[in-house]
Amino acid sequence: MLIQSIKDGGVIYEGPFRTIKRTAEQAVRDGVNLSFADFRKADLRQAKLDGARLSGACFWGADLSGADLCGAYLHKSDLRLSRCEETCFAESAASACDFRGANFSKTIFTDCDLSASRFSCPTFLEQELQDVRSLKDCIYYHHGEQECVFSAPPLVIKGMQDRITVLGEHILIGSAYYGLQDYTGPYSAAISAILRIREGNFSDINALLMV
Repeated sequence: MLIQSIKDGGVIYEGPFRTIKRTAEQAVRDGVNLSFADFRKADLRQAKLDGARLSGACFWGADLSGADLCGAYLHKSDLRLSRCEETCFAESAASACDFRGANFSKTIFTDCDLSASRFSCPTFLEQELQDVRSLKDCIYYHHGEQECVFSAPPLVIKGMQDRITVLGEHILIGSAYYGLQDYTGPYSAAISAILRIREGNFSDINALLMV
């Protein structure tokens, strides 16, 4: 099985295996630099790719469910439409990656650098992102087109009639999109109180309980 370059089709690595998964795993064990490798639509479920050098690699439409990419270098990789359920990106460098259309579930991002990466699937907003190393200048495309720039984990508020997500200077209420400073709807008091509490002003807890 060959691993080819997405740039010019040249062969990066060749292994005596029938699957792209086993070939990629062996390449990583052999210390091969897989930058710009073509993994489009590849079945990489449960692949052991920890520590891999994958800068600029293309995983468009690939299945990375359960894959171990711990400590991998993924800068500027293309992960559009990929499956990232239970994928481990812990301690990886995934800055400036394109995750638009990628699906997430129980994805591990502990100490991962996601700065300047792009997302569009709502499942990303459901992930545990408190321990991410960096989210600086990330972009979430609401409905695939409305840009929400953010540098801190999204604030998701559940239990009301509509799901509320505060993302940078934007707020998503159900399927609607607003500028955070412009929103004056029925949830404005609750949102203001929660944001102040997040900033350390716990005097707003009683006010919040009265909303």
